[in-house]
This record gives sequence, structure tokens and C-alpha cells, in this order.
Amino acid sequence: MLVWFYFGLLLFLLEVASCTFATYSTRCQHIQNYVIADATSSTRLTSITNGNYTIQAIITITGNTFCNIVSRYGLVRQYAIEYALYNAYKKINNSQIAKIGLRIDDDCESLPITMSRGIELASMLRENSICRKSFLHCSSKSQRNSNDIQTPVGIIGTLLSLTTIPLATLTSLYRIPQISPSASSSLLSKTDLYKSFFRTIPSDNHQVSVMLDIIETFRWNFIIAAGSDDDYGKLALSELETRARVRNICITETIYVPYKSPNTQKSVKNLMELITNKVKAKVIILFLYAVGLGNLILNEAKERGVQRIWLTSDAWVTEAENLNVTLNNQTHGIISVSPKRYKLPDFVQFMEYEIKNNFVCNMWLKNYLKNSYNCEPSNISSNKEILFGYNNCSVDIKNVMKELSSSVGKISNLVDAVTALVLSIYKFLDIHCIKDRDCSISAIDPVELNNIVRNITFKNSIGEVIEFDQSGELTYVFYSIDNLQLLNGQLKYVSVGNWSNKRTKNLLIEKSLIEWPFWFKKLPQQEYPNSRCSEDCRKGQYYTAKTGCCWSCEDCGNNSYSDTIMANQCLPCEPGYYTPDHTTCIIIRIYWRSYNDVEGAAIVIANSIGLFLSILFGFVLCKFNHLVITDESSPHMITFVCIILILTFSFGFLNVVEPSFYLCKAKSAGFHFLFMIISSFLLIKTQLILEFLKRKSKFQLFASQMLLAVVLLLMQVCTITTYFVIDSGQIAIENLSVNNGSLLEKICNVELSPAKLVSVLLPIILLTISTIFAFRDRNSKHVLYEPKFLCFSCAALSIIMAAFLSTFKLLNVYLKTLVMAFAVNVSGFILMICFVLPKVYLAHTRFFNISSSRNASSPCPIIENDLAIEKNTLANNSDVVPNKNNILPKKDT
Repeated sequence: MLVWFYFGLLLFLLEVASCTFATYSTRCQHIQNYVIADATSSTRLTSITNGNYTIQAIITITGNTFCNIVSRYGLVRQYAIEYALYNAYKKINNSQIAKIGLRIDDDCESLPITMSRGIELASMLRENSICRKSFLHCSSKSQRNSNDIQTPVGIIGTLLSLTTIPLATLTSLYRIPQISPSASSSLLSKTDLYKSFFRTIPSDNHQVSVMLDIIETFRWNFIIAAGSDDDYGKLALSELETRARVRNICITETIYVPYKSPNTQKSVKNLMELITNKVKAKVIILFLYAVGLGNLILNEAKERGVQRIWLTSDAWVTEAENLNVTLNNQTHGIISVSPKRYKLPDFVQFMEYEIKNNFVCNMWLKNYLKNSYNCEPSNISSNKEILFGYNNCSVDIKNVMKELSSSVGKISNLVDAVTALVLSIYKFLDIHCIKDRDCSISAIDPVELNNIVRNITFKNSIGEVIEFDQSGELTYVFYSIDNLQLLNGQLKYVSVGNWSNKRTKNLLIEKSLIEWPFWFKKLPQQEYPNSRCSEDCRKGQYYTAKTGCCWSCEDCGNNSYSDTIMANQCLPCEPGYYTPDHTTCIIIRIYWRSYNDVEGAAIVIANSIGLFLSILFGFVLCKFNHLVITDESSPHMITFVCIILILTFSFGFLNVVEPSFYLCKAKSAGFHFLFMIISSFLLIKTQLILEFLKRKSKFQLFASQMLLAVVLLLMQVCTITTYFVIDSGQIAIENLSVNNGSLLEKICNVELSPAKLVSVLLPIILLTISTIFAFRDRNSKHVLYEPKFLCFSCAALSIIMAAFLSTFKLLNVYLKTLVMAFAVNVSGFILMICFVLPKVYLAHTRFFNISSSRNASSPCPIIENDLAIEKNTLANNSDVVPNKNNILPKKDT
């Protein structure tokens, strides 16, 4: 009885199993899986999900030498493609126009395998093209019957620039849209070469900008760069070197390490030898892959005890988190640059759902579980938590999800790439088909589909707009700056900043969040490690004696400046500019002496007083000249004196206006001409000249005096004209530097050249002659004591001229102009005091005496009394012999 019970139970279980197998088989009818052994000892893995139109994903799913073992990252990528396709259906509201089929090919990170898939694609497009046995479908009818295998309308992939560049060249020939989620080589930006290529990752040109901004932020300028020996590393480091030179950042060495090559280990040792020798180069840029190259470099660095800061490219995120934790002395503190990736919480749920419900149809999952858990699933528990295999094995789905969830960091770009292509296909169908009906278009025009992809716009899961420019690049670029830190015994990337092309300050970084390598100990004066051979030459300096990345700094001299760090030369300031600190040029303020200055105000006041008194006294003497005229003088001589005074006191005003070339000429000529006039006047007033020019009338005497004065003045005019011709270049404006050049005083050149000395010598000679004769006749009797005043005037002016000539050469230009102005003013006041003021006083006294006598009914008793007293005084003085200077004024009739 018990035997029959177990036998019945066995039959029941077999029936259930057969029903389940039949159900799964029915469910998987639309999926074709291919596992083909290649002649190259590698294995071809391909899965095809049928649809009206097919997109092909050529990505890395396996991770071993023979390309037959699905990696954890590869499985996540496969699910990400399906997830993106599922989300695209939701975005178009589950349109029934057509169903998009999916073909996934593993490229095994191999260029030959990638190009084999590309050639297979070309064979499906071209008649009579090459057709290999490993191809699933060709245009040749001799191949296997694969009517359900469609020609893809678009390509997703690949992940590496190494494999993407040649594949993009091939697909561009047929204008098949190709969207890569992670091929960042700058070469792919050339639209003329890759006409149908797009990508959802920024170009490495942006990544280079991010790295250079980080280097500048920490003031590093002594760098070693290592890259993979392929298009990814070579193009990036070439761009890095070019742009680093512009920023005065020195890449001292650039080394390329072959990827997956027999010479890889040897190249790594050579790189480490170079790093060890460059002691001051503390920052090493790694533009290569974390797995396959990065781990080898870090292991070699650990063995040699190298202490460096590793600045890595996007290929390290998030793979570096899975490096051997024993490398923590090298990995802790790594700074990595990576494009922005966003979290997909629904994606984890999607994977779990697919594992629980479609585990039988997914050959990628079966391969992963077989090789990772030694269990190929065939059934699932009733609560859908445990997968069972044929060999009585079991796999806890929670453990699988834990493994897969830790590897979803770099799939957002893949999701965006699939979404962009699927939406573009539906947009094409929406244009050419009637909505809500089956589309009868047998083929999609690749050229038109390209244009649609180029102009597609949609929002991803976090609401960011995804769109391409005309080069197939993303218009919005955002990079994350991550710091690899050892937290609780596990390596984790921590975001410490970001970089965006949509803001003025591209780089934002929190230095306090960065964990530097363990070997670096913070000091009060050093917050972060230094990587410099020489300190940057500051603004106001330039570098010299540069050898490689090392140099010396020199300060800019004279009126030169440098406004950039690490300038190779100092530039001179333009005319009219000066530099206060040798870092910039500032316009020079031009200043000249004016009435607002102390000196200018003194000149204006002195000249105004003198000019006012000259005019006033001239008016008084003109009105009362009959009271002060002596036998040897005339009204015209008094007028001549007043004119001399007016000219003398007017000269000072030329010193308080803006100098010009012609004004400087006028000042120079006026100074010499005025001294000649004064010297001539003193000469014709001496007794010797009066006796020589003896005439019958006063007018004749005055005419003779004026003729002599004119002759002397003409001689002075000749000397002035001569030095104008000889010294024309020196009669100009000088700029006198004040306050380190920030203020220039505009001033006339008043230096006494040899030609100018001739113009000074002539009036000095006349003044000397006048002084000698005036001194001889100083005691001669005169009603106005003019001989004494003449002697005093000549002596005073001689002293002024002597002091002027002896000190003029020793003074600076600023004081020379002041001395000239005040010398002329003093000369004018001396003439006024000695020759005008006594006559004014006499006129004033006699005028009041006449007024008093008229009031006393006498014609002029007071004047007659004065004349009588003067005559008696002269007659009774036996020591004085009357002469022409003793003539008394005649009595007024």
C-alpha cells in the first residue's frame, strides 16, 4: 500500500513538472538563444527576442578568457537593456503600432569579436557579401534558415572606445544609428567620420577639463599621466597634454600601458620605475581601465611602497570598489571623475521580477547562476524565494539580488541609450503609420531614423532632459567627483564634488570631504598633498631657466608687468600707463601746476597783486605825471615802466595753465625777453647813457632811449630765434613722475642748453654794465633819489640772476619752473618799488599840497616853498656840484 502511495506521488510530481516545463516552453517561444563555439576558442553568446523591428546590443556580458561565463556586471547590463525597453513602452503608453525586438550579442571586450558582429550586420545589408559559418544570418540563401532573424535598425554599444571606434566607422557607411553608453573617446566627436554615431556619455574632452580644474584647484603642476595603449587612453592623454600646457600645468611624463597584452606586466613595472624616480610628482593620472590595468598598477605600487595620489578616469567608477581590499594603502584616497549616474530604484525590482518569472527563458541568468552558484535553475519555490536546479541544487534569490544590486552604478547611461533609440523608432513609425494599427512598413530608412535620433528629446527617470547636439553629443554634461574611501573595511566611493557645463563656475568641490591616502598627514600649513617641482611664478613675475617642469621666477622690472601666473615674459605698459605692482597697467593721471595748488596759488596771488598795483600806479602816474616829471624824464618813460611791469606780472600766469609745445616756447622766449627788457631799461636810465644820448628836448631823449632799447631787444630776439632752431627738440613738454608713476606732472623743459645760455648772457652783460655805472653815480643828487634806487635795483637784480644761475642747474625740473616764475615776479616788484612807488608817493604828496594851497587862496605856496627849500639845499651844499641830475622841477605856471 505504501509503495503504491509513493508511486502515485511520483506520477503526480512528474505530471506537474511536465506541465510546468510545457508552460515555460510556451512562454519562451519568442526567444532564440545561440551558444556557438568559435574557431578562435571563444564562444558566441547571442539572444534574440522577436519583434516587428529589432535593435541590436553589442555589449560586454562575459568576463573570462573564453567568453563563455557571464559576469555579474554583464547580467546587470542585459537586464538594463530589457528594463529600458520596458520603460520605453510605458513612455508611449504601450502603443500597438509595433513591437520592438531585442538582440543581445556579447563582445567579450574583444575587438575581433566586435568587428565580427559588425561584419555580420553588413552582410545582412549587402547582397553577396561575405558570410561566415558563425553568422546567424546573411544575405546569402545558402546559409541557415533564419527567417525570424531580422536586420537590426539600430545598434546599442559598445562599452569601450577601443571597440566602438571601428564599429562606428562601419555602421556609418550604412547610416545605421549607433548609440554608445560609455565610449568617451574624443575621436568619436568627428561627425564627418562617424555620421550615425551618438552617445549618452560625455566626450573625454570634458573629462580632461574636469581633471585640469581639479589639478588647478589644488595647485598641482608636476604630474605623471598613464593611459591605456588604445584610442581611449591615447586620445585622452594627447588632449590632456595639449590643454595642460595652456594652463601652465606640466605633464612631466606620459606613459601608455597595453591592455590585455603579453607586455602589460612589463609596461606596468616600467611605469612604476618612472614614478619612483620622479619623487616630486605626487599626482598620477590614470586614464585606463580599473580591472585589467589599474589593479596591476596598484599592486606594483604596493610592493614598492609608492606613495602617490591617483587621479583616475570614469572607467574606475564603480569597478574600483571591488578591488582587493588588501590594497587599501593605495586605493584609499583615489579621486575619480565620472559622468553623472542616477539611481534606478525600480530597476532592482524589475530584475527581481524577471528572475522570479522568466528565469527559464533567460540564458544569461542561467549561465551566471551555473558558474557563480553551480546551479542551473529549472523551477522555483511556491513563495518565489528559492530557485531549484536539476541536480537538486538551490539558489536563494535574495543572495542573487544582493550581488546584482551592488553592480547597478553604471547602467543609467545604458538605459538612456536604449530609450533614445526605441523612442526614435516609434517616432519614425508614428510619422509613417496610422496609430493603433499594425504598421506595414517592411524596413526603416536609416537616414531618416538618424535625423530623428539627432533631434529626439525626452526626460529620463530623474527628470533630466536627454538630447543630442549635431555632433551626437549630449547637450548637458555633468560629472561627479568621487573619493574612494575605506569605510568599515569596505571600499566605497563618496561624492565630494561635481562639474557642470551649464554654470559659470564649472567645478564645485568640498575639500573637507576628501579622505587623502593614509601616508599623508595634514599639517596646519598644508591641507592637502603637494605635487610641484617649482612654485608657480606669481603675477608680476616671469619664469626663467626652465628645464622640463622646473624653473626659476624673476620679478618684472621697470615699467613692465605680467598679469598671469607663470608668464613667460613681462610686457611693457603702453604709453600713458604705469604699473604700481607689476601686475597690471593703470592709466597715468596727468597733472600740471594750476591755481588749485599751493605753488600755483602763490604765483597767481603774487602776479595778481603785482598786476593790480601796476595798473593802479600806471593810472595814477598817467593822471598826475606833471607832478613827477623831471628834466631828464618824460611821460612816455613812465608809460614804458608801467608796460614792463604789466608784462612782467602777466608772465606768471603762463605757469598755471596746461603746458603745450607752443606754450613752452612762449614761456622760454618770454623769460629771456623780459630780462632783456629789464636790463635794457636799467641801462638807459644810467647817467652814462643819459649823457651819451643828450638831446635838446625830452621827446628826443625818450626816442633815443627807445631806439637803443629796440636795438638791444632785436639782438635778444636773434639769440632767442637761434636757440629755437638749435634746441627745437628740447623745447618740449616733460612728464615728471610723481608717486611711483601713478601721477605725471606735465611740465615744460626749462633746461639751460648752451644755445639758451647765449640768450641769458646778453642781459647779464647789460645788467653788469648798468650795475657798475649805477654804483658810481649812487650819491648823485636828485629830487626823487633815482640814482640810489637805480643802484639798488641793479644790485638786487644782479644778486637774483647770480643766485638763479648758480642754483638752477642743481634743481629738479619741478623747482626750476617755480624759480623762473618767482624770479620774474621779484624783478617786477623791485622795479615797482624803486621806480614807480617813489613817483606815486611824490604825486600823492604834491597833489594834496596843491589842494591845501588852493584852499588857502594862494596859487601854489606850498609847492613854491618846497622848490625854494630844494634850491637852497643844493646851493648851500658845497660838496655837490650841480649837474643834469640836480635839475629841479620847474615851477608850474
